[in-house]
Amino acid sequence: MEDAVLVGGLLAGEKSSFDHIYEKYSPELYRTAYLILRNKTDAEDATQDAFVTLWQKAGSIKKPESLRYWLLKCVSGKSKDILRKRRKEYPDEDIINLSETHSGAK
Repeated sequence: MEDAVLVGGLLAGEKSSFDHIYEKYSPELYRTAYLILRNKTDAEDATQDAFVTLWQKAGSIKKPESLRYWLLKCVSGKSKDILRKRRKEYPDEDIINLSETHSGAK
């Protein structure tokens, strides 16, 4: 089914259109998220978040025929958000190594 038709159905509230989009794009979105995150659980979360955003903001898709691009951009953004959050929670190894060097630990 054409992406423009699926987006039209989604905008009309048709759950079947959402289901078709999910089946068509979820494997590619998951792979993209996994390549960015290198973590299965985080990649699943980013993929799910992208589809939640699709459901909530389908009206923001300016070119329905570019649905794939919109979804890939969305999942990339969600993945980068997770990376930023992860960096705040876990300091980089460089920071740890730097503090060990300055404290005399080896």
